[in-house]
Order: sequence, then C-alpha cells, then structure tokens
Amino acid sequence: MNTREKIKVATGNFFAEKGYEGTALSMIAQEVGIKTPSIYAFFKNKESLFLEVYRDLLEDHFLHLEKIVSTYEQQPPKEKLYNILIGIMDYHMREKDKTKLYMRVALFPPE
Repeated sequence: MNTREKIKVATGNFFAEKGYEGTALSMIAQEVGIKTPSIYAFFKNKESLFLEVYRDLLEDHFLHLEKIVSTYEQQPPKEKLYNILIGIMDYHMREKDKTKLYMRVALFPPE
C-alpha cells in the first residue's frame, strides 16, 4: 500500500472513531509514520482528504449495491428485494470499518 492509501485508511479509521472535528492531521501522520506537513504533498487540506475518503466510501458502497442488484435482476420483486437486503447486510457485516465511518458521517456530519 502506498503512502497516499495509508493516509486514506488512517483517515477513515480516525474519522469513524473521533469524527471530523476530533481528528487532527498530526494524528493521521503519526499513524502513517510521516510528518504532518507531508500530508499536504498528497492532499490540499483536511477537507479535501475527508471528501476523497468519503467519496471512495460511497463509491465502494454503490458498486457493491450495483453488483447485488444485477445479480438478482431476473428474480421476482419480492425475492429480488430480499436478496438485495441480505447482500447489503452482508456487506456491512464484512466491511465494519467502512460501515462505522458511513454511520458516523451520516449521523454527525462535519460542519
């Protein structure tokens, strides 16, 4: 995993745990093993870092949902809906860190 990806993973974990306001770039840098100013070589500021992490999260969720829907496309509506819901639940059980971040942002969005 390259440094940019390490920063994004650490950011997602900290934002999920402490929220946007409770996360300092210095915390992320320390977790990644770089100096705080080095983050600016990859991201313009904390807001742009957050937006990229959040966009990646939403894109991952959307692609998974799209795959589920296409898998059960030919089923009757009741079975299709059931399987979509099971697929979504399965995703959230497997992707606990992503789900934690998603819930944190949905319930406590940054100002």
